[in-house]
Amino acid sequence: MIHDTSVIFLIGANILLSIFGAILTHHLIKEMSYLFIKANLSGKDLSKKGKPRIPEAIGVIASAVYLIVMFLFIPVPFISQYLSNSRIFSHIPPVNTSSTDSFNNAISYELVNYLAAMLSICCMIFLGFADDVLDLRWRHKLLLPTIASLPLLMVYILSADSTWVTVPRFDFICDMLKSQFGPITFLPIQGRDGLPFDLWRLCPRGQPINLRIFFYIYILLLAVFCTNAINILAGINGIEVGQSVIISGCILTYSILQMPQISLDIPDSLTLFRFSVICPFLGVSLALLWHNWYPARVFVGDTYCNFAGMVLAVIGILGHFSKSLLLFFIPQILNFIFSIPQLFGWIPCPRHRLPKWNETTDRLGMSYTGPFRPSSLPFMGRISFRFLKLFRLVDVKKQLGEDRKMVDMSNLTLINLALKIFGPQHERNVTVLMLVGQILLSLAGFGVKFYLAKLLYTS
Repeated sequence: MIHDTSVIFLIGANILLSIFGAILTHHLIKEMSYLFIKANLSGKDLSKKGKPRIPEAIGVIASAVYLIVMFLFIPVPFISQYLSNSRIFSHIPPVNTSSTDSFNNAISYELVNYLAAMLSICCMIFLGFADDVLDLRWRHKLLLPTIASLPLLMVYILSADSTWVTVPRFDFICDMLKSQFGPITFLPIQGRDGLPFDLWRLCPRGQPINLRIFFYIYILLLAVFCTNAINILAGINGIEVGQSVIISGCILTYSILQMPQISLDIPDSLTLFRFSVICPFLGVSLALLWHNWYPARVFVGDTYCNFAGMVLAVIGILGHFSKSLLLFFIPQILNFIFSIPQLFGWIPCPRHRLPKWNETTDRLGMSYTGPFRPSSLPFMGRISFRFLKLFRLVDVKKQLGEDRKMVDMSNLTLINLALKIFGPQHERNVTVLMLVGQILLSLAGFGVKFYLAKLLYTS
């Protein structure tokens, strides 16, 4: 149970500001959408009759309101804690000073966390809006998030945080297999006891290992992945904001479940940080989803995708939530893995991989890569094509071209895969189907976090 009145005040202020942010976002989108059309920031909705032109890059409004809310909120915890001298900030850097100086250092450290987070988020909002206006290339979308995440990495390094991780333990499985099949000693290696080396000894036993610089590389890759994962699982009304709302809702739920552990004796500033950053984001995203849901009255643009990805990356990195965060990104991870042959250029990849709309039936169907010759693909492309075709993960049209040796293959996205399994669907039904899958896989992530992790990370 939460006993500290300062914590209650912090949570209450954050919730109220989040509600204010949602209302302000909803109002500004209604009042300012015409300005985007006037500035030629608009696009045609290709899956609607008449292909209406609607405002694009409206995600910049939601992201701007989010920054306003966070700038208003940041003074709240620090002023209240400084005046009350309460100790909810427990993540104190290792310094040998007096208790007062140590407390001030804790406040300064937490303030740096918030400011570094806002700096990185601002950078990604700028990149996203530049992408909407200038249509940047993919190499820019990979390089700039790496640069924007450097403030997060510097804060993580300078706070003397550890790069140790605990390896999941599988020794109980290995011991069971060893009892059934005996030792594995075919290698010409001897152990310290002079006996043949048993390969079962290499089985992970839950021991911590220090990744050192590789952990920092992982942090940078996490930021790049989060900012692009939502962007490549997109293209239909409500899908970008919908998946962001579900992921942020899972993080908020997890933070709320941790709240009873916060007390005057057992403080947890990381839980408060995650809650404080994600709650306003959920508020502005819900307001944006109202306007972006089918039939969409606005497009969110790459601005929102980059903004949402960096907010989630900030929570994962500075909230010490990086491994658990990926449990809520399972659909995005699967979509990325499924898309690798096209993203890496092994298989032809068109500029847009949106589902194809059939005006007669008002249904979405699979989109295709365009005709290509399988024999002309690189080695990895030929292997990928055969694998996808063998397991029927794609639809292939054969005997195309003058020589009848060309094929056309459905694009490698989860949306296309869903359309292959369930057949052509109305756009709203496709969005609902994808978001239901996001919810189910996120619940599976909760199961891994709360149940499977206890089995694999306890002795």
